[in-house]
Amino acid sequence: MNQQNELAEPRATSNSESASQASAPPPAANSPEQQGGDSGKRRVGRRAGRSATREEILNAARPMFAERGFAGTSIRAIAREAKVDPALVMHYFGDKEGLFRSALELPVNPREILTKVIEGDREKLPERIITTFLAVWEGPVTGEAMQAIVRRVFGEPDSFNLVRDFMSELIIESLSPALKDVPEDEARTRISLVVSQMLGFVLGRYVVGLDSLQRMTQEEIVTYLEPTLRRYLLTDLGDLDTSAGELS
Repeated sequence: MNQQNELAEPRATSNSESASQASAPPPAANSPEQQGGDSGKRRVGRRAGRSATREEILNAARPMFAERGFAGTSIRAIAREAKVDPALVMHYFGDKEGLFRSALELPVNPREILTKVIEGDREKLPERIITTFLAVWEGPVTGEAMQAIVRRVFGEPDSFNLVRDFMSELIIESLSPALKDVPEDEARTRISLVVSQMLGFVLGRYVVGLDSLQRMTQEEIVTYLEPTLRRYLLTDLGDLDTSAGELS
């Protein structure tokens, strides 16, 4: 029922219409009429226009994540801003992390990928990080999506907060178990150094397009970057000041 009809004056009902209405069966318990009949209340469950509703949730989530950060943003707050039931947010995105990834338009699930990276021989960890990184950034589908994200971040300063939380909540946290034998602050500092190294490479090869970096084969990239990542992750860094802890 559109808004004009809802606001219109009631008209006289003919005898035939009254009889028809009287004989009509009541709406089913799960019908749209039962779920959304009261237009003044927030709808529970699915509502018409899956794509539009999903975008409404994302449009509410992005500025909230950017302003409050990942930890300071709740599913309920996003649902309230989008004027939907929290269960609908969970239906579309699974959980807050899934919503966060969608807000960033990530083509992959970093936590799933990095969980596999930290498995296996620790001595090979630096090489696995680089090869996995290249598989994502140079994949035929994921590569274009990741590069688009980086370009968007540089064009939209508000996106920096989203990326910072992405690095902190997903990348650093997911890799930290690989260094469980060192103090937590030191582990996060070491991984932050790895992230900074890979971010610099992203800018040089994929965004700025430095010719020497673009000409490198994947084997050469592993050869050049592996010793640096090995130092950050596995060797003695001396009297390391971990007061900063991570990217901020």
